[in-house]
Amino acid sequence: MAHTKCISCICRGVRMISTFILKYTISLLTFQHIRGMSLVIPDDGFFSSSIFLPFLLLSMFLCTFVAILGNRYQRKLHRQERYFCPLYDLNPSSIIMIDPNGFIIDINPSSEKLTQMKKGDISGLHFTHFLPEHELEVTKQRFERVLTGEVVEYEVQIYNSKGDLIDVFVRNIPIVVENKIHGIYGIIMDITKEKRNMEKIHFMAYHTPLTNLPNKRKLSEDVAKNIANVVPFSLIYLDLNEFKKTNDRYGHLAGDAVLTQVAKRLTEVDDQGVAYHIGGDEFAVTLPAVQHDAIEKIALAIANEICLPITYQDFSLEVFASIGIARFPFDANTIEELLQKADLAMYASKEHGRGHLVFYHDTLLKKVEERFKLEQDLKEALEKREFEVYFQPQFEICSGKFRGAEALLRWNHPEKGLLGPDVFIHVLEDTGLVVDVGEWVITEVLGLIYSWTESGYEFEHISVNLSPKHFEKHSLCHFIEEVNKEHTTCLHRLDIEITESALINLEKSIDSVRELKKLGISISLDDFGTGYSSLSVLHQLPIDCLKIDRSFIKNFNSDSKALIQMIIQMADNLNVKVVAEGIETKEQLTFLNNQGCTYGQGYYFSKPLPKTEFEEKWLKGP
Repeated sequence: MAHTKCISCICRGVRMISTFILKYTISLLTFQHIRGMSLVIPDDGFFSSSIFLPFLLLSMFLCTFVAILGNRYQRKLHRQERYFCPLYDLNPSSIIMIDPNGFIIDINPSSEKLTQMKKGDISGLHFTHFLPEHELEVTKQRFERVLTGEVVEYEVQIYNSKGDLIDVFVRNIPIVVENKIHGIYGIIMDITKEKRNMEKIHFMAYHTPLTNLPNKRKLSEDVAKNIANVVPFSLIYLDLNEFKKTNDRYGHLAGDAVLTQVAKRLTEVDDQGVAYHIGGDEFAVTLPAVQHDAIEKIALAIANEICLPITYQDFSLEVFASIGIARFPFDANTIEELLQKADLAMYASKEHGRGHLVFYHDTLLKKVEERFKLEQDLKEALEKREFEVYFQPQFEICSGKFRGAEALLRWNHPEKGLLGPDVFIHVLEDTGLVVDVGEWVITEVLGLIYSWTESGYEFEHISVNLSPKHFEKHSLCHFIEEVNKEHTTCLHRLDIEITESALINLEKSIDSVRELKKLGISISLDDFGTGYSSLSVLHQLPIDCLKIDRSFIKNFNSDSKALIQMIIQMADNLNVKVVAEGIETKEQLTFLNNQGCTYGQGYYFSKPLPKTEFEEKWLKGP
């Protein structure tokens, strides 16, 4: 019995002390108090004298050892905290910590600056407190996605303490401890200034600077939207008769005054219509009406309003408009058809005399037949090698040093002579022939790059402008590799220019661009400022150069200068170079040089030249 009692006491004592040691160890390692953590010694002399003392000594040793480890671990955590606190406190980006229910737990000093509120006033608020009504639902959905473990990035507007709306870029990261999400980190950057700059660029892209009316691109998008939504409407095209004579006789300032006044009158004729300035002396108006009589009445009112004399200085200028009208869905079912038929009707009205208006009718299809012939001629031109590559040199702005050239397409038409791309490029785009022609240009240019390199000519690169349709195919890189498989060392001298419209399918475009970069090819974003690239897109694209669209150089006023400055500064922040197109005057060159523009091209330096002349003048040298 005594032996059995002894064994029972030992077992009970071991369990009791082991449990105590385990709980105490957990308490030290987790810095938490374990409820009920006490050691009760049984009133048993045998256990006390024979068993307890050794176990107690052992437990004290183990607990002391664990305490030392815990203390060292705690000091290490404090040391790491000292290292990382400056990253949190001194970070220029706002950082907030949100619990799983959406309430703000903590913020860094930059968050106080962003919201213009103190930390004590922000802590405890729900994150939706700062959101305007139109941002609430979608931001809540993003919050829920982060709670599932996803890192979510987005742009959103928030209020500061003054009630001002701020544009911010947000990166939400889940706080994960032991595979459990305990909250969310929000890293917030103020992009209000950048957004306003991009809005200015966007406005310039969709409006003409002189009249501030929406431009042809905006018209195309609005028409496409109405057609997609099957909304009946009418499209009126207007062309000012003999406008060139006004310019020639009274000067371009008089012509600008006419265009400005016509734009003003178009916006005042009918409050339901939307007026557009297509370019030059061409305008358009969209109307929700489709009944023939109603449209005719409005169109005649427009014609009568436009023909009223316009006073410029001491002169009274007379202006008349030729007007063409097409209706959806009666005359066309696609945007291309509608624009074409309104244009055809307008040109038909010119033949009837000034101030005349024409509704589209089927007899105008002769123009369509001419278009079809142009398509056939283009197909034959590719087969008969009637295309030719011209080269416009590019130079360093600061030094005037020759850098390279842009390859430009020309068509040696057997009947019409040498034609520029403005005559046929839109047909190539519409028919898809632009891909075949573009591949021909790449083949020609790569051959010349190799030949010029072997001849020892000094140049940095040759640029080729590719259509967005090239990036819809996955075979562009493969095609270039096949064409240049024997001369891959020359690919670093090929520069491919892409337009912002090529970035509609961003993921596919970025993949294609990265593949091209792997081959050593440099990438330029062409006609920058005429589209709308979000800041996140520009940061994702591995581009080497931004090309300022020639329209900003041509319209050399205070607004365009400000935008040029902003684009150059943006490029500098992105660590990419800048090429300005269309430089024609010393004034333009001086301004660009003062702003730090890297490269330039235009008639100030040289017009586009055929291959042989380009070689003689710029490659072989004097």
